[in-house]
Amino acid sequence: MGIVFSCCGEYATAQNNSDKWNHYNIYNTGVDLPGFFTGYPTIDKYHTYDFGNTISNKISLSISCLIADTKFTPSPLQEYHDDDKHYFNNITYDLMKENYFVITGIDKSGNILYIKGIKKGSSVFEFSIIYPPSFKSLFDKTLSRISSSFK
Repeated sequence: MGIVFSCCGEYATAQNNSDKWNHYNIYNTGVDLPGFFTGYPTIDKYHTYDFGNTISNKISLSISCLIADTKFTPSPLQEYHDDDKHYFNNITYDLMKENYFVITGIDKSGNILYIKGIKKGSSVFEFSIIYPPSFKSLFDKTLSRISSSFK
């Protein structure tokens, strides 16, 4: 019973904070995030910005910059994200326009993966999020705005 209550409490907190949005400028991109993503992100040794959040330690959101030295097509994307296949099932690679792509998948625990990449000059900027299926309803409502703001 405590787990259900805790889960419901986390979701309710996320719902209450999703009305407040913050804009972040990172590298040469910007992104709008719901208020439950907190503070300014920390940067790791791979120059990836990792965001914290107030609702679950099982939600991972990051923004990274890569050098694109090949033509921007699904084949190099699949090669670059080849390691993802070890962790995620049902991966799809969609080249949406000549300058951006979307990758989706589900890991072996059922967590949902969403990556949006944008090519600007010789760089590719990636926004990625992984979240448990218990938060699917929340991200069904917010991921569209997050993704469309990432440019």
